[in-house]
Order: sequence, then structure tokens, then C-alpha cells
Amino acid sequence: MTPVRDQVFLRQHPLRWKKLSIDIRIGLRKKRDEIADIRAAIAERAKVPFMPPVEIFDVAWVPPDLSRCISGKAGVVVVDGRTHFGVQLAGAPVLFAEVDALRGLLLHEFAHCFWNLQVSLASTERGERGLDLHATEEELFNSAVDRAKMVNPEDWFAPEDCAIFPYHDSELLQGCADQVLTKWVAKRLPYESPPSGFKVEKLTYAEEVANHIRELGRAARR
Repeated sequence: MTPVRDQVFLRQHPLRWKKLSIDIRIGLRKKRDEIADIRAAIAERAKVPFMPPVEIFDVAWVPPDLSRCISGKAGVVVVDGRTHFGVQLAGAPVLFAEVDALRGLLLHEFAHCFWNLQVSLASTERGERGLDLHATEEELFNSAVDRAKMVNPEDWFAPEDCAIFPYHDSELLQGCADQVLTKWVAKRLPYESPPSGFKVEKLTYAEEVANHIRELGRAARR
């Protein structure tokens, strides 16, 4: 079984990976290790002991008009054959991001993952089977919709992480996003539109995280 500490994966596409220079490949491997350290540090201080797994793809995610980049999203990540809600990151912005931007990006997407799990548990308790979560391209760039689909950071993360928590279009992430367009897309390195939806039939999650969701629900009803 993959240790919790190591649940950060660099997904190397058999064709895309070969189009990247040695320097970029080495850079992405180093960023994987850096993200693993940041994820562990967030979990150590958070109100739950586990953060969702993370996978990094060797690509940039951009809309068809190439006007901006998408740094990350919540999705499903398979670890040891089990399906989790997890964070999916485009490798291009990860490569250019400083530590604070990476931390903010992880916090933002973790908040989406916990919201997805909250929706999934409520669906299960209603006796429904499976969960189909889909986002249109418009929703991917809509600040109000994005914010509505995440948990309250103060319910989950340490105060110092809540203080830097970035919402949609935060300036914290803008610098690396701009570099993706000029240093990656403009050089015709691999890019594509990100997948925007996923369906979950059987989900794996930490019971401590599920219990925290239930306790938050009870507190809200009191």
C-alpha cells in the first residue's frame, strides 16, 4: 500500500514526456517532492490528519482560445486500485510556481476535494448510488461557482493556512499562470483542455475525514 506521505504522483504520458527537455523533466520531479512536503505540512497542522492525494500531469491546461491557463482541479485519483477524491495539477504552472503559490494551490483544491466528499457522503446517506460531478467550461472560470463548490477553509485548515487561502483568480497564482503562456504554450510544449467532469461509483476516504464532515453537519444543525 502506498504510504500517505507518498501519495503525490507525477504522471508521465508515454508521448508527451518525451517531448519535454531533460531540464523540464528534472524540474517536474523536484516539484513532485516539493509538493509532497507541502502536502504533509498542511496535514500536520490541519483539523484532519489526512489530505487528498495529488497527481501532476506533464502538460499545460488551457482553453481553446489559449487566453489563460488552468493550474489545477479536483478530480478522482486512483491509489493502489482505490478511487479517492484528489487534486489534479497541470505540470506547467507547477514548474513555474514558487512555494507560496504551490501551497495556496493545494489548499484551494483540497477545499474542493472535501466539498466533493461532503456531497458524496450526503448522497450515500440518501441511499443514492454513484456521484456524477461535471463542470462546464464557463463554470471553470466563474468565481462565484468555484467558491460555492468548496468547504469553508476555517473548518479544515490551520489559521496560518487560512490566512493565505487563495480564491479564484487570486494574485498568488497569477505569476506562474502568465509564465505558462509565454514559456510553455508559446514554445508549443504539450497543452490541452482539461477534463471537466468525473463519475464516482465506489469511493475510498479516511474515516477521520468523514467524521469531521459529520461533526460539521451536526454543528450547523444545532
